Amino acid sequence: MSAPSRWTRCSTTPWAASLLCLLALFLLPLCALAAQKGGKSASVAPELVPRRVLVLYDASGGAGPDDNIVHQGFQMVFDYYGLVPYFRDINSQALPDDAAMADTCAVVTALGQNAVRKPRPYLPWLLRQMKAGRRVMILGHLGVAQTQGADFADVDQLSRAIFVELGAAPASLKGLDQRAFRYGRKAPGLIDFERPLPPQPVVTSFFEQRGPALKVYASLTHPARPGKEFPAVFVGASGGFAAEHHIYWEESTGDNRRKWYLNPFAFVEDSLGLKGRIVPDVTTLNGLRMAFSHVDADGFAGYSRVANGKSMCGEVLRERIYKRFNFPVTLSLIVADVDPKIATEPKRAAKAQELARELFRLPNVEPGSHTYSHPFYWDPGGKTRKLYENRFPYKIPGYTFSEAQEIDGSIRFISALSPADKPCRVLQWSGDCMPTARQIARCDDLGLLNINGGDTMLDQRSNSLANVAPMYRVVGNRIQTFTAMANENVMTNLWTGPFYGYRFMIETIKRTGTPRRLKPIDLYYHFFSGEHEASVKALEDVYSFVLTLPLAPVFTSQYLEAARDYHTVRILRAGPDVYHIENYGRSLTLRLDANASAPNLERSENILGYSRQKEGLFVSLAPGAARAVLSLENAARKSAPLPYLAEATGYVSDFRPGMHSVSLTYKGFGQAGRIRLAGFKPGAQLQASGPALAKPAPVRADAAGFAEIPGLRSGQLEVAAP
Repeated sequence: MSAPSRWTRCSTTPWAASLLCLLALFLLPLCALAAQKGGKSASVAPELVPRRVLVLYDASGGAGPDDNIVHQGFQMVFDYYGLVPYFRDINSQALPDDAAMADTCAVVTALGQNAVRKPRPYLPWLLRQMKAGRRVMILGHLGVAQTQGADFADVDQLSRAIFVELGAAPASLKGLDQRAFRYGRKAPGLIDFERPLPPQPVVTSFFEQRGPALKVYASLTHPARPGKEFPAVFVGASGGFAAEHHIYWEESTGDNRRKWYLNPFAFVEDSLGLKGRIVPDVTTLNGLRMAFSHVDADGFAGYSRVANGKSMCGEVLRERIYKRFNFPVTLSLIVADVDPKIATEPKRAAKAQELARELFRLPNVEPGSHTYSHPFYWDPGGKTRKLYENRFPYKIPGYTFSEAQEIDGSIRFISALSPADKPCRVLQWSGDCMPTARQIARCDDLGLLNINGGDTMLDQRSNSLANVAPMYRVVGNRIQTFTAMANENVMTNLWTGPFYGYRFMIETIKRTGTPRRLKPIDLYYHFFSGEHEASVKALEDVYSFVLTLPLAPVFTSQYLEAARDYHTVRILRAGPDVYHIENYGRSLTLRLDANASAPNLERSENILGYSRQKEGLFVSLAPGAARAVLSLENAARKSAPLPYLAEATGYVSDFRPGMHSVSLTYKGFGQAGRIRLAGFKPGAQLQASGPALAKPAPVRADAAGFAEIPGLRSGQLEVAAP
């Protein structure tokens, strides 16, 4: 690239002027390089890339933040794109002011046709958000009737202005036979996604296109308006709209079956302008899909039919699963099952307690609490209370519900049964799995991690992405982390059969991993699974399948740390293709589009490496750092070749690449870890050594410069030319 002409034309002839010209030619590229390197010297301050999404819902009739189409359908999609929704009731909670909206990138409405009682503050506020550059996604209805009469002319004008910002204008249905509507355009891949729209549209709103830039997913036609199409699902420059009855099909049966009409991933990406976005991703650790297991304590001390009624379910699973499969698992207890002082069968409880001590000593086991008494419901004023005759399944003399006993007390009791270096840190909610904000806060204040609720299934019976639960539930200002996958209670129809039902989890594992990596693997079940030969065999089949996959096995507590820190990640743009990643804690993976530019490792900071897969470009962050800098390759910035981390089955720290060498610290589960390094000279002969290996081993880079080192245990590793 030539320097600008004003720097090469010196009108004076003295030697000083010539020297100035030479200095300018020398310093200009250095200044440009300094501004580019890691974004550290850029002239503009890093700008926050907002991740928060405000969801407006209607709480009339007792609905909560989890009783709307966003939590029950779209929040899973928001998780995939790294967004963090927060919920406001449109009629009882004040709309945020401009300062409070500074870290919010979009507004989503989940409202009925006339849900908004006070449209005059709401509509100007929403229009102001659009004018400020925030995207708006309207699901079903804006929340205000399109025509309210002469006294509400200003309201009608504001409603119209909002849709005009989206690229369409409301039109009147007056005089049109609604039975005569038909579908016109239906964009392939964007509509009729899991189920085709019905031949006869249900029309509750009617729009005309304004401007050529509208992306129409589905349009309507009417014989009274020949030659015209009217958008029903569309996206414009400021957001998107999906008419009621065009989002998903739902059958109100016992199964609550749903199937998407529209492609929710495309609709969210288009409506909120997410193409090319950098995403915090908790499904993945160092390029590999996370995998963990947690077991609810129900049935732990119950007798199994597998051993002729002589062994407890926990004993059967100890021999058939936990000693056989080298896989990390969090095993929980219910104190009422294992404390002889309160159990209805003290001798059996004493035996179960000794079994628990033995299990917690296993290296692949960490302890969890399934509470003190296993409450069936946590909120006495909640909607699920009417589903249960009693609050407790155990008869504990003199006991009344106590949050301190259920949480603090159970954690102390279970920690006392476990080795000192493995205290109980995980609370697994029981019963309806719907704790209150105060109960979650109690866990947070104690430094505990919490899980349960969710029940993701994606198999032949539950054949819709609508059955993929979100990562978490918002409860007040607290977070309840959901399980990543359903347990066997669902797949055995509450143990009415088939008892081998958990085997169907294999299909869910496959389909939540590709073409999009939506979930980590979570082998979640109860000790009930030790009761029948068919249920034990189903567990063996699922474990055997999972261990054939390339995975990063972790304990449940480690996944929960990543899920917790997902909420605090801050991404700031510091220049073209330069990003600062702050407050990421244990959320150690970023995902970019599969065809995105690779990191420029020479100019990045605290970036261990990356792995390009069909599910995305996964970038690995160094643990323990206050900030990472991600600088992407472009035509003007090419990095020198350096070795980098492509994949690891565990955590990697102290990563130090040289021109032809790497030193690092590996911390993983078990004694058979694996690391895949990249960036070596094709065919290079290397030597791996250090405490992470039983003995030094030769390593040869393949034709693409990748070098794989298997057989790792936790410790330091050196890879270099011999």
